[in-house]
Amino acid sequence: MMEKPLVFISSTSDLAEERKALLANLGPLYQPYLYEEDRARRGTPEEHCRVMIESCHVFVGILGAAWGSAFPGDPQRSIVEWEIDTARKRDDLEILTFLKKLPPGVDVDPRQKKLLEEVTGFEHGLWCKVFDSAESLVQLVRSSLETWLVELWARTQKARLGAAFRLHRVLLWVAAAAALALLALAVTPLRAQITTAALIGASACVATLVLVCIVWLLAETGGPHDSPG
Repeated sequence: MMEKPLVFISSTSDLAEERKALLANLGPLYQPYLYEEDRARRGTPEEHCRVMIESCHVFVGILGAAWGSAFPGDPQRSIVEWEIDTARKRDDLEILTFLKKLPPGVDVDPRQKKLLEEVTGFEHGLWCKVFDSAESLVQLVRSSLETWLVELWARTQKARLGAAFRLHRVLLWVAAAAALALLALAVTPLRAQITTAALIGASACVATLVLVCIVWLLAETGGPHDSPG
């Protein structure tokens, strides 16, 4: 069973109100990670952020007008952009991106404008949602997380049932082969060398295997369902 999903919150420090709102409203189903809530530790900020992004279940990126701090190894890129790029390297990581709706006249840092254009690009960008307040952001994030959980459960169930059906087919082939072998044995001269009790016992084993396959398959699929109406 999956532990409480770890949600990495990425944004510039000017969105402190939104970050606090998410921290206060994502429990108890989720475990939000905000760097300002973490303890002091030995590793560098880059090392620990990378570890958290690589181990989280969901990455939530919040983008506004500010560009933030430059990434030390690449001053043309912000730390938030580095976090997004690091998250996108993981094919198994769900990335939820939210853009703050800015009032008319608000100046957007030219570097941030470039990032926003890349993030919202139709061909290579991300599917983003727009919020206008901390409250609406919380609602959008919670709704997206709930949908993600449902989709994750559906994919997990599909994979589990696929594995069950594959093993079930193998067992049925084994049972069918054993049944054919018993039938062939019963009509050949070798039948005289096998006692009736042994033949009955072998037949019972094959029947038991078939029954186990049926019961197990019903258990995996939730049993037979009545048609509606």
